[in-house]
Amino acid sequence: MSSTGHLSGSPIRRRDKVFDCGDHANPRLQRLCCLFAKQDQNEGMDRNFPRLLDTLRLVPAKRYASTEDIHRHLNALGHDISRRTVERDLLALAANYDIECDDRSRPYGWRWRPGAHPPLTPNLDLQQALGLALMERELGASLPRVVREALEPWFEESRKRLANQGGSRAAQWVRKLAFRPLGPPLLRAKEPTGVLEMINEALFSEHPVQAEYRSFSADDYRKVVLHPLGMVRTGLVTYVVVCFDGYSDPRTVALHRLRRVKLIIDRELKAPPKFSLEQFLDGGALDFGSTGMVRLRLRMHRASASHLYDTPLSSDQVITPQGDTESVIIEATVKDSDRLVWWIRGFGDMAERLPDGQIERGQERTSSRA
Repeated sequence: MSSTGHLSGSPIRRRDKVFDCGDHANPRLQRLCCLFAKQDQNEGMDRNFPRLLDTLRLVPAKRYASTEDIHRHLNALGHDISRRTVERDLLALAANYDIECDDRSRPYGWRWRPGAHPPLTPNLDLQQALGLALMERELGASLPRVVREALEPWFEESRKRLANQGGSRAAQWVRKLAFRPLGPPLLRAKEPTGVLEMINEALFSEHPVQAEYRSFSADDYRKVVLHPLGMVRTGLVTYVVVCFDGYSDPRTVALHRLRRVKLIIDRELKAPPKFSLEQFLDGGALDFGSTGMVRLRLRMHRASASHLYDTPLSSDQVITPQGDTESVIIEATVKDSDRLVWWIRGFGDMAERLPDGQIERGQERTSSRA
């Protein structure tokens, strides 16, 4: 993806650098180039340039973002600067661009004026527009708000590009893809408004949250402080991997069992050393209780087991027909867990669990369900 136009005007010289603004006019980028050059009188261009670009991207178009919010997001992006530096940057940018400050009350808020055109306007080809349209459709709700707002000019441009070329065969591609989880026809768990937004913000800026949480076995909510480490979307239920305050073992909590979530911006996130979400999930975090690996043996009706030919339980799965009967024996090395039991019970009389193989030594029973 590229920005439209080129920087215009004569080269701007600062110290031993030359910032060439080009010969073809784009007034918005021209002002940006000049602003960077002015800032370079006091600080290094290499430090200012990416910071000011990110600040421009963090100014939203449809709401006011406080200086504290922009400062926190810049820190999350790797800019180790003070709040006062962010205020100076915003004032300088507002003097050169259509950025307005809501100073009616503190904290002050910043946004692009209605009808303004940010300088980093994208110019997309059809392939990029298709990719962004698919991303917005499938991942839009999962993105942190600050990321969605930064991508909104690209999303808007992709919608325009596809609308202009809607009659072409290539533009129809995104309408020919659909993602639907298999399984019983259940509705998604209803998530309280704002909870996903707050958890995403906590994951993005790496801060703990205060919330009210009701576990699976509890009747009432209780106040908790959580340190979010990751989020897993399964189609019907979204799970958040967290450490409860004062504990270092990662747990999973269902997002829809949280409410009244608030970011704790004056505390740092505490995560287990070298925590990996992928390794946590590979270890059976969503199996809800595992006794380790076992050589599973099932007697199943041939028709009920037919899908296991295409989607096996494990790489060492073996299916053995039982003579002239309608039964087959399934053998596979799997994690023995509550989820496995639920899956077998779903077949009713069409599946019978036979004596398993030996459980591997060293596998202790664990539960990641909170």
